[in-house]
Amino acid sequence: MTRRSEEHRAEEEPMTTVTVPDELLTIEDWDALEETDANRRWQLADGLVAVAPFPSLDHQEIVTNLTIWLREHLPADVRAIPGVAVTIEAGFPPTVRGPDVTVLVRARPRTNVLRVDPADVRLVAEFVSPGSRRLDRVTKVSEYQDVGIPLTLDVGALLTLD
Repeated sequence: MTRRSEEHRAEEEPMTTVTVPDELLTIEDWDALEETDANRRWQLADGLVAVAPFPSLDHQEIVTNLTIWLREHLPADVRAIPGVAVTIEAGFPPTVRGPDVTVLVRARPRTNVLRVDPADVRLVAEFVSPGSRRLDRVTKVSEYQDVGIPLTLDVGALLTLD
């Protein structure tokens, strides 16, 4: 354990506490949360907030490399962006997912939106982690198909191919 001097402790930023709502949210409630803390790793499932742990360095490196590769190889009318919120269901109770990488039609979404409409999405990529296998491979894939997203890429499955 490292001891810090009183001087160093006085210079540290105070910690903030984030309270996760424990009630069903509307899409407006969700958007208000997004405006206050856009850096959180939350998703909304049937109106309930689901908190995800921070991804590993390997996970982030794979997501970054995939995003770069997609940007270099996709046509000019689409764009690849990591960590975009995608509206699955805006009605009550709402669902908003955060695929690792989302490929969007370039002309449609505005740049300042909190979440994108699935009609603007051409592909979502999920890096499947040990603690999220069923969610990423079954639940999310089903949700993406239900809203008409044409392609879902399971990055974890690609990495296990021989």
